[in-house]
Amino acid sequence: MAQNTQQGTGKAVPDFRPMQPAPARNHLDPYVRLAVPGQMTKPIRPPTENTTLRKGRTNRILLYHGCFNPPHHGHMGHLRHALRYCGQEINVIGAFIIVLPNGMLDLKLGVNSKEIKLDIKKRVALWDEELRAQAQAQAGNRDEGWVERCWVMMRSEWSQAEPQLEQDFARDGFDVEFVTLAGGDKFSEYSTHVGWGYPMTMTTNISRPVFFYKSTSNSPLPKTLRDHTPWELMPSNPHSPRRVVFTCRYIGLYKTYTLRFVSALFSEQLDPTLSSTKVRSIINTTQVLTRNSSDQEKVTRLATRLGGVVLSPNLLAQYIVEEWKKRGNDAPQFLELRAIASRYKY
Repeated sequence: MAQNTQQGTGKAVPDFRPMQPAPARNHLDPYVRLAVPGQMTKPIRPPTENTTLRKGRTNRILLYHGCFNPPHHGHMGHLRHALRYCGQEINVIGAFIIVLPNGMLDLKLGVNSKEIKLDIKKRVALWDEELRAQAQAQAGNRDEGWVERCWVMMRSEWSQAEPQLEQDFARDGFDVEFVTLAGGDKFSEYSTHVGWGYPMTMTTNISRPVFFYKSTSNSPLPKTLRDHTPWELMPSNPHSPRRVVFTCRYIGLYKTYTLRFVSALFSEQLDPTLSSTKVRSIINTTQVLTRNSSDQEKVTRLATRLGGVVLSPNLLAQYIVEEWKKRGNDAPQFLELRAIASRYKY
């Protein structure tokens, strides 16, 4: 991070001056395309200031891991809020959405679970389709430049790309640091160490509340976390959109990391009950409600019910109806959901 020295104190303070345009050859997309073969089939991105690597300061990239089964607006809202308001001074130039493998769904839901388990390629496609739609909607709006900083990949691709990217960045003289973006549900009063091997972890309360902070609280600072230093309020940046940002540090015997909390206004917080579990419940209920409908009508009705809840609802509805056809209406949850479905109307 660029620093200035405060006159008379010798104390370093953040440099919030607007960044100057950099050459296109420092754009992040070519590095990602070379390190992640799956990106080569996707459109080449034009250079932008938001995704430009700069020498003389640390360039940071968010790592957003998840099963995303399926991805929904809570996931996207969490990522969008972090990119918009994390603070220009930490220079976040990109975010990698890393989709976990099918085996993780078996561990999370159970090998024998009859819940919908979307193949990893479909979960990646749902993210890609939504980001394309968002990019088109935001075209020409400089204040909505978060989509251009997002890349979607499978975890197997990331595992191979990480050392390659580190090598390429170092070769070209760029200081790059990866930052974990964690959901608010990853923090509890008794378990808060989520550094995951990286020097910084970031979270927000836009999609799910965090136990250590309430927007309506009279306390100016979040609750101090176990084994962490007290929170510090970060200076406001007059050149970027503002939200209150706090940081603290975990200092352990073998590792340390910084936790950066990007708060959300109470009025902008999303429905805290929105989750992949809730989405799967909507899907299961709709299966019962449309059991006598044509495939096209099932897709239309399911997409309508999922609209505003999931990413790429039309594409997801097609995937789900294909899965229903494979399973048939004799799936175990079918009979169990009839009573539930009777309470719902279109």
